[in-house]
Amino acid sequence: SRSRHFWLTLTCLAGVMLILFSQSFRKNSTLFSNDAPLGAISSQADYAWSNYLGAWQHLNWIGSRLVSSPPNITNTLYLLLGAVPFSKFYAPIALILLGLSAWLLLKQLSLSPTVCVFGALAIALNTDPFSYACWGLASLTLTMADYVLALAALTRMQGPGSWLRTALAGIAVGLGIMEGYDNGAIFSLYVAAFALFQSWNQNAGSAGSRIARGFGHVAVVAAFAVLTSAHTLSALIETQIKGVVGMQQDQKTRQDRWNEATQWSLPKIETLRVVIPGLYGYRMDTADGGNYRGSVGQTPGWEEHHQGYPRHSGAGVYAGVLVILIAGWSLAQSCRGAKSSYTAPERRFLWFWGAMALISLLLAFGRHAPFYQLLYALPYFSTIRNPIKFIHPFSVAVLVLFAQGLHDLLRRTLTGPAPRSTSLSAHLKSWWTTVKDFDRKWAIGSASVLAFS
Repeated sequence: SRSRHFWLTLTCLAGVMLILFSQSFRKNSTLFSNDAPLGAISSQADYAWSNYLGAWQHLNWIGSRLVSSPPNITNTLYLLLGAVPFSKFYAPIALILLGLSAWLLLKQLSLSPTVCVFGALAIALNTDPFSYACWGLASLTLTMADYVLALAALTRMQGPGSWLRTALAGIAVGLGIMEGYDNGAIFSLYVAAFALFQSWNQNAGSAGSRIARGFGHVAVVAAFAVLTSAHTLSALIETQIKGVVGMQQDQKTRQDRWNEATQWSLPKIETLRVVIPGLYGYRMDTADGGNYRGSVGQTPGWEEHHQGYPRHSGAGVYAGVLVILIAGWSLAQSCRGAKSSYTAPERRFLWFWGAMALISLLLAFGRHAPFYQLLYALPYFSTIRNPIKFIHPFSVAVLVLFAQGLHDLLRRTLTGPAPRSTSLSAHLKSWWTTVKDFDRKWAIGSASVLAFS
């Protein structure tokens, strides 16, 4: 039953988090949480409810006025748990919620229950959302969860209830904006693209009618997203854009802000970190950031003037060797045309997510490649910092490709002939004499990549 698979997924996620965050159960211990220190959390503990009407940051001096608390998941957890338990368990709870959101998305895509469990683990243990959660920024993890929920609501764009699900997608997007601010805004663009694609890929009729229907769904998503996140959008405009020095949208101001806005870009060579964990090290707790050897966060011109940061990275981008391998396999299978085991709509679905992954990666390069300049030139995109944020939608796109590939592998296995009781060497010899075309090339390519590794 669906409920049994849900509880199985929750048990797996909770079991992994209990192991990884076991030290959080120690009385005097909070793991990680660099950007969410207990002192700052505790200072607002007595004002959690009243902060919804307006907040004041208590400091040693006088203090400062803050924007009132938005009714998002983070603040709800804070109210329910209290300061100390929140500091201990905010990260693992956010990761569990992300995994459950992924489970729902893959379930809505009608994938195998086994695939749904593995997909939930794959995204929760992807070091992109995981490292941000451990850094004390689990709001980013929850933003990804809201994005995945929006995608789940848009998986079926036809039949009764499609417009209601579109409205739910808009509410999820609004929750993501309340959690992640500019990250939520970035994800909203992907939701809009997915709504357009799904409407075109699933509905019958002329191309014009399908596109028009798609724009109708996007309008509904946008309306409910704005309605849900109106409080946060208003605060963002008032505190981050309107009247703020350096946020004007004239060409000179955007050019002057380029170095600051793109300082946290992903160097192209560090894309290898997606498949090789720790290739450039982690953390910044030694002299000159000795444990991290890459150049994310490096101040432009550091080699000449040695001003600013030589490097600064507290996040990972490792997606998992198995995840990337199967995601690549699913894309390769989709390009086989009639010989592919995917239907035409399934192939287009995979191409869409392959394109989303590629676009996200190219934009994450930021100042290290020319692509981000095109986006930066658009209105208000210059107010967003850190192009490496596009690794977040890349991680979700890889998840979808991985899940589709794993589902196809299981489908082939479960519908094929029963395996014979032969030795491994005899089985491989027999298989090699019959395999040909794509499968032979894939095997040779995989062996070559393994040898190179």
